[in-house]
Amino acid sequence: MRATRRAANLQRRRATRPVQVGRHLFEERVFLYGEVGFVAAPGKDFDDEWFYGVAAEWDIFDQFVVLGEINGSAPTSGPGYSDVVFNLGFKWEVSENLAVLAAMGRSFRSDGPDLLGFWGLQLTF
Repeated sequence: MRATRRAANLQRRRATRPVQVGRHLFEERVFLYGEVGFVAAPGKDFDDEWFYGVAAEWDIFDQFVVLGEINGSAPTSGPGYSDVVFNLGFKWEVSENLAVLAAMGRSFRSDGPDLLGFWGLQLTF
């Protein structure tokens, strides 16, 4: 049982290689950036894919940022699923080392996800 679980986990592992380029605008209150990258997915469960996107961050207060993004993905081969989604969210810097992030969005495709939700904690050292 343990070996089967370990083998299943190995096939789900994915290696992401992102590249981001951005620029601050409007007295550094807005940060606009784009990204492109590659996801290598060893095994048969997932296809390798390219991903891309553009995003913007707007500093509302010193510790509160509103975020928006449009991103997509495309498989490198085969009839894999490609999608383009948008998200709106926030980043709240609770302290110098801790931030809370949350976003909600949906797919532009009619057969894509109706609602996507993301949240997380960011630790900075």
